[in-house]
Amino acid sequence: MAAGKSHLNIPIAIGILSLFGWSLYEIFSGVGTGYLDSLAGLIFFLLIGKWFQHKVYDQVSYTRNVQEFIPLVVRQVNGEETIWSRIDELIKGDQVLVKNEEIIPVNGILSRGSGLIDYAFITGEALPEQVSIGEQVYAGGCQKAGELTVTLLEQPSIDKLWSTWSNQTEKKDFSNRWTDHISKYFTIAVITIATVAAVIWSFSSIEKALFVFSSVLIVACPCALALSAPFTFGNILRVFSANSFFVKEAEAIATLGDIDHVVLDKTGTITENKSMSVSYVGSKLDVATARAIKALATQSTHPLSNAVAQFLSKYQAIDSTSFEEIAGKGIQGEIGGRIIRLGASQWLTATESKGTAVYVSVDNEVIGHFKISASYRSGLQGVLHRLGKLVKLSILSGDNAGEKETLKEIFPNFFQLKFNLKPQQKATEISKIQYDQKVLMIGDGLNDSSAIEKGDLGIAITENLNGFYPGSDAVLLSDSFDKLPAFMELARYSKKILTWSLVFSLCYNVAGVSFAVLGLLTPIIAAILMPLSSVSVVLLDTLLVRIKSKKLQLI
Repeated sequence: MAAGKSHLNIPIAIGILSLFGWSLYEIFSGVGTGYLDSLAGLIFFLLIGKWFQHKVYDQVSYTRNVQEFIPLVVRQVNGEETIWSRIDELIKGDQVLVKNEEIIPVNGILSRGSGLIDYAFITGEALPEQVSIGEQVYAGGCQKAGELTVTLLEQPSIDKLWSTWSNQTEKKDFSNRWTDHISKYFTIAVITIATVAAVIWSFSSIEKALFVFSSVLIVACPCALALSAPFTFGNILRVFSANSFFVKEAEAIATLGDIDHVVLDKTGTITENKSMSVSYVGSKLDVATARAIKALATQSTHPLSNAVAQFLSKYQAIDSTSFEEIAGKGIQGEIGGRIIRLGASQWLTATESKGTAVYVSVDNEVIGHFKISASYRSGLQGVLHRLGKLVKLSILSGDNAGEKETLKEIFPNFFQLKFNLKPQQKATEISKIQYDQKVLMIGDGLNDSSAIEKGDLGIAITENLNGFYPGSDAVLLSDSFDKLPAFMELARYSKKILTWSLVFSLCYNVAGVSFAVLGLLTPIIAAILMPLSSVSVVLLDTLLVRIKSKKLQLI
């Protein structure tokens, strides 16, 4: 047991030592036969209780099969096409496509593309490593120079990716210490009651005083207190996972329940990537330029780049000589001997048009832009109104303010609606809100990584379970976006469950201690009763989580 929780077992340890010590005294002094038989029975039943407790912890442990988490699928190269495949179904020799800023999911050989791999998540080395075709690359590295293809050298290990995600440089503190605070006073109170009761009983019978002392220490079981939080959070985690919401740490559920303010990105978060409407405005695109633009756009995972690539899907992409993605600005590369740039109007010094647009320059000359009409997620208005009853809502976006009035119509009560923000500016805005509120940041892709990390809780939303964001605290599949209010309500309900578990446990202990003080319990009976409190709390927590989840239509 962790050092911070060791005091939960102090009363039981003292009770056992008192029985053992008194038994040795009687045996060696010749005044009696001792109580070693009772002590053996006591330890037997205590071990049964401990076995039950450990089985429960095994059931609720967050270190479960990592296949419940990302990435479950990768882009497998299948001839001229790519298909989504489960990572655990890949075999040696298969090829995997990795886009810019994505984590390499396998150990293998670089077979196409330019490798500039950042292994900081694994080794802590700050400088990316240049890798040439034919050289080995390793799972957990982040590609920084565009699209590449990796040929597998071995069966993929999902555990390596899980360890990468769980070992981010700066961890947030989601620890839930309420049981420790209570148990400190609990331990002092139990020892005091046992000592006073033993002193009073000693005037009539030393033997009775010893049994009362031991019985009080043992029946006042701290196990229920220790089990209530992990078992409650463990049950909620199962419900979340079943609804495609994957939380990294169980204790983060308590933080989710404390959130006062939800900050949302726009593109890729509240908009639907699959149904964006794209049109081109500007100089006519010849085939060579269209192929070059597609080659550049396909290498990025940004939703707007994906929309442009889909719009140019009929063109065959050209291999690029170089690639660079600049967060908050855009992407650029040398393709067919020309420098192609796609990005924001400010970056390309283009005249800004209304609405969301991706501007294009060829050899530093702006030739036009792709106008992109956002299609908001189905049921967005209902989601925002439900969330608005629970928390404050804000939009922090890197896009221009073309959709501002539309968003106000969808939900008129936004706390903030800010646009044209660079990634670090989003993080700064979140810091201002955090002065007196707990913030949940929900975003998508490279541009939101710093803001996601800055939030008290950060959620990366993804269309497919191939995204990999080491700075995020949870991943939400986009199809489950409409369940976000229900997730928050269930997390908030966990406080009530913990309170009821605490009240039940205290009532149980008060009743047990009362009988023990009156001399109506032997240590063995106390040891039999002790696990029953744990069983009762486990059943209570499971039932309450299940009832609430059904009410919220999560199961």
